Amino acid sequence: MILRRLIILVLPVLLVVQFTGGCTKTTAGPGSLAIRPAAMTVAVEWRFEIESSPGTERVTFICTLPQTITNRQRVRRLTFNPQPTMRFSEGGNEYARYDLSCPPRRSKINIAAELELARCDMETLSARPAETDWGDSGALSDYLSAERMIESDAPAVRQIAAAVPEGPAIATVKAIFETTLAHLQKSEYMTDDRGAAGALAAGRGDCSEFSDLFVALCRARGIPAFVNEGFIITPVKPGDTPKHAWAEAYLAGLGWVPFDPFHAAWQSARFEAMSPTRIILSRRRNDPVLQNYHHWFYQYWGDPIRVHDAFIVRSARPTAASVSRPAVAR
Repeated sequence: MILRRLIILVLPVLLVVQFTGGCTKTTAGPGSLAIRPAAMTVAVEWRFEIESSPGTERVTFICTLPQTITNRQRVRRLTFNPQPTMRFSEGGNEYARYDLSCPPRRSKINIAAELELARCDMETLSARPAETDWGDSGALSDYLSAERMIESDAPAVRQIAAAVPEGPAIATVKAIFETTLAHLQKSEYMTDDRGAAGALAAGRGDCSEFSDLFVALCRARGIPAFVNEGFIITPVKPGDTPKHAWAEAYLAGLGWVPFDPFHAAWQSARFEAMSPTRIILSRRRNDPVLQNYHHWFYQYWGDPIRVHDAFIVRSARPTAASVSRPAVAR
């Protein structure tokens, strides 16, 4: 059995360019800080093509799926072609698994979704009653510990966190947000994850490094935080990627609050506000189901395989905000 992961660009897209993985920025320029609309309805697709070798005996392919999350997104429709071998949940994430025996030369998987994306940030959450959200029912201590890529116990991280002024939790998180921007220069997509400590050492990073450092600094100051991974629906430059990472921190009275320091560095978000253009697929920075890869993972038996993938935005239109606690439409 061989464990491997490879991404190749081959499939066309409609509203979003092809990608190789990692992180993206929006195409909005400096000064484009008006956060609107309140919500978006989008139709998107994830396409995978598994290219097998003549001697490939078996393949297992697993990918994360969007799910309804309070105040953030509602899955109105989710379709599969072909149907997965199984769907399952673990650690707050949803997955589809495909088991292929004696696979043909090319196997195609298409997952289509219609979602409502709601603006969710400091401004909108401050105007709503606090809601029980994913993670609130678990131990907040789970989001305070150091882990791979979120090295809140690293000396350099602890030193910077200790320099953040004391104050109310919101003021502390804002200071951490600004500290992250002060210590990292924004970069284009990077192929290798560096984590919080590596980002500090390099002084630069993409969305993963900005999110990892923000979360690590929050945890070092005793504020629960985690990294979101998913996709952004706005157009990206050729050679960039719609894969994206951002963060959430827990604030009493507000619950989990999203922040996007990387997009703030590009002046397309700010501490208090983010646009409803992000699809959440995972809230686990280190996902054992995917062997710590991002979004999808495969195993094969016999001769090697290759996997080509693409993300397509078929439509996106502004709508009135309605995402709260509705049931998932399958």
